[in-house]
Amino acid sequence: MLETIEEFFLLILRIIAILILIAILIYMTPKIVDFLRPKTWTLFIYSTDLPNTDYLIQRIDGYRSQTECLERGFEITRHEGSYECGYGCRYRKEYKVEICDKVCTRFGCR
Repeated sequence: MLETIEEFFLLILRIIAILILIAILIYMTPKIVDFLRPKTWTLFIYSTDLPNTDYLIQRIDGYRSQTECLERGFEITRHEGSYECGYGCRYRKEYKVEICDKVCTRFGCR
């Protein structure tokens, strides 16, 4: 068993180090997965004249370029509704909202 107090404290320090390492891995894993995930453009279609998430009617993933997404959004909403194209979008459960790295509409990008 443990021969001295020093061995006991070394064991406690090893356990603490392992727990810290586990906590860091738990914290970093979602960030690493998000970083490695291929980013594409997502088209959001709204039933209102200006984009409003309360009136989202369709979400289409997988556009390879901003131009492709914007052109398709324009085609779909030519007569009615509005659209946004988001780059690198992901749903955040804790906020209950889509977060995108970049968002573009017919008025420009932000």
